[in-house]
Amino acid sequence: MYFEGANELMGIQQAFLLFEAAFCFMVSFFMALNVITADRKNLSNRIVMVGNFLAGLLLFSDFWTYMLERGTEVNYYGTRTANFFMFTLWHAILFTFASYVAVQLFGATGLIGRVPGKTRLRIVYLMAVLGFLLVVIAQFSDFLYYFDDKNFYHRGRLYFLNSVFPGIGLILLFTVIIQYRNKIEKLKFFSILTYLMLPAVGMLLQLKTYGISFSNIAIGFALIMMFVENSISQSREILRVSKLEVRTGLYNEHGCIEKLYSLRKRSRLTSYSAVFFDICKFSEINRKYGMKAGDFVLREYAGKLKGILAPGEIAARQGSDHFVVIIKKENLEKILDFLSGTLIEFIYGPKEDKNGEVVVSAIAGVYEIDEENIKGEDILANAFTALLYAKTVSKKSVDY
Repeated sequence: MYFEGANELMGIQQAFLLFEAAFCFMVSFFMALNVITADRKNLSNRIVMVGNFLAGLLLFSDFWTYMLERGTEVNYYGTRTANFFMFTLWHAILFTFASYVAVQLFGATGLIGRVPGKTRLRIVYLMAVLGFLLVVIAQFSDFLYYFDDKNFYHRGRLYFLNSVFPGIGLILLFTVIIQYRNKIEKLKFFSILTYLMLPAVGMLLQLKTYGISFSNIAIGFALIMMFVENSISQSREILRVSKLEVRTGLYNEHGCIEKLYSLRKRSRLTSYSAVFFDICKFSEINRKYGMKAGDFVLREYAGKLKGILAPGEIAARQGSDHFVVIIKKENLEKILDFLSGTLIEFIYGPKEDKNGEVVVSAIAGVYEIDEENIKGEDILANAFTALLYAKTVSKKSVDY
């Protein structure tokens, strides 16, 4: 049936299609610049770039079908070309959706190699290919759509088949994202569900209505949402990484101070102690086994350190062999026992074919936080003062 009031809405629809197309092309262009100049290895960016370009073509092709004048030979072929693009791009964009979901969940598209849910993902890719082939075959028959003597588009008797393959694909993607939702944060999970839901709803509306491009407009929204969600996620990841130390993955000084500020806002500082410590004779490990082995020891040591921390406790590296732990006072003895000596196994040698082990111990300064309004910088300074006192005055392995 025809959508009620479609003639009155036609002008608005054309403007909306053109706006969405222009926006998608603009997104694709600027992301292409980013991929070329700064971030060539980011697979998510490349998928979003391609997806928005395809959506731009889809929306512009839809817009163009309304702009063509009937009755000329040029527009006879133009109408058919634009409709062919619309139908085939639907399936190409399904391929894009599947790739983006797989990369967000598993870090790979699933086309090559093993990823969880690979069978369903590959079926989705197959649905996209079969849908494309269906449209190609339809060019030699009228079962999907046809044009009358006045060059007007009409649906064929089997038009619904064009929704079967993407429909199956979207259902399979829903099952994958729901099953493996724990691999991504909640905001990204709901964002992905939303931009999968939009084309699905648009496709169902399109089956029931005529004259309004619900499915294409929904796809445009979905790809724009994908761009926004991807940009927000990358900004958050950049912010998160800026608070981490590269070699160990522990917080850096900035990240540690921010965590202390969070504890201060919740009035929980006085239940913690700050432990500032240096690894003893770490330079000897570098000299004996090499810098690469030294980095390996640092990573392993940091991993074991994080492993003994309770929820809400903080571990940070200040550079070189300097570390800070913000630990609950009742767990202080546990961390001091760890610092007294921890066995670290590592590999070294030109081909990393030799195994070694070393007992890593540390000298520490402890500041038992005794006021709620103290700044994070002052907490670290007080703990560092205790460390300096231990190293230069008391000569103890731990001082307060």
